[in-house]
Amino acid sequence: EIFDAIDEDKSGQLTVAELSAAAKTHADKTRIKWTADRIESLFAKLDADGDGLLDPTEFGSGMAEIFGPPERVNRRGNRRGARQQQAAMLEEAKRASAAAAASLEAVGMTGPAKEPAGEASENTRRDEINAKVLADLESEREAAAQATAIEEAKSDAMKQIEVRRLRREEAAAAAAQE
Repeated sequence: EIFDAIDEDKSGQLTVAELSAAAKTHADKTRIKWTADRIESLFAKLDADGDGLLDPTEFGSGMAEIFGPPERVNRRGNRRGARQQQAAMLEEAKRASAAAAASLEAVGMTGPAKEPAGEASENTRRDEINAKVLADLESEREAAAQATAIEEAKSDAMKQIEVRRLRREEAAAAAAQE
């Protein structure tokens, strides 16, 4: 989608000029001062095969490496908050809990106790219930682990942003002194 918007001549490949035009057009959104050197440097990093053109694979994988996976970037170019992803995981955990409740109901473990048909069927039913409950608990543990990983990724991203900000400030201070 982004690649197609930048590819002005619709050749399926980007040139430095096309990347430059897009960078300058959207400089206010990226909050980066796009100099010719900076654009050429970015282009060189993205141009994996060195042919002077970017195909969609080079562009996508290079941008993901530099800015993170595209599914984590919203239309405004900002990283999606971990809260949105945590909310989705919480909803998944709620669905898993509801499934566990439905499983218990299906095997007759809700409401008044029923007389088992025999000792073997009671043991089988308990084993089935235990297996379903354990599977649901594992799903909830996985959701919690994913939420933790998201929080760690968010923290790492914030650290990277802070480092970049500090570098920009240092560069601006050095330029001001010159």
